Amino acid sequence: MNRVLAVVAFFVCALALPTAASATPAGLTGPLQTYNSPFGGAHIATVETYLNGYFGVSDITYLGRYTGATDTFAPESVLSGTGAFFTITGGSTASGTWAFDPGNTDYVIYAVTVSTSGQADLYAVTPASNSGNWNTNDINGHNLSHLDFYARIVTHKTPEPISLFLMAGGLAGIRMVRRKKRA
Repeated sequence: MNRVLAVVAFFVCALALPTAASATPAGLTGPLQTYNSPFGGAHIATVETYLNGYFGVSDITYLGRYTGATDTFAPESVLSGTGAFFTITGGSTASGTWAFDPGNTDYVIYAVTVSTSGQADLYAVTPASNSGNWNTNDINGHNLSHLDFYARIVTHKTPEPISLFLMAGGLAGIRMVRRKKRA
């Protein structure tokens, strides 16, 4: 019986662990859109509206911009005082990684815009995640200008069907083992 419990626990835990999304263009969904500069406030509002429609939600929020040449991140006011921060590698090269620590928020990254030399591609982070990779291969392979991050607040996670199926199967197996011992 201990082996049955151990196997069930292993599979349930393995499926419940969060995974880093692949944020390389090959691992993302997209590009969803391709944009030309300028990339100011009007552009951000346009992207938020597009993403809300794409995901069928109304709460996509722009979190800020990482600029490769200066290796700096400019957060939006929604992150002020939250302890949230980004860690980005690669700078103004053609590839790197990103990670978001949400601090005391429940933000999860849903989309990333990768920009170079006046052109940008928008990608959905699939599955939504707070870490991944980026590269400029789909745009033009030039060095990074900036990354823009779009997120949603996720307050709870609904178990996926396979996890529920495995848990129910494990419980049924435990019940059968107990019935055999009693008989």
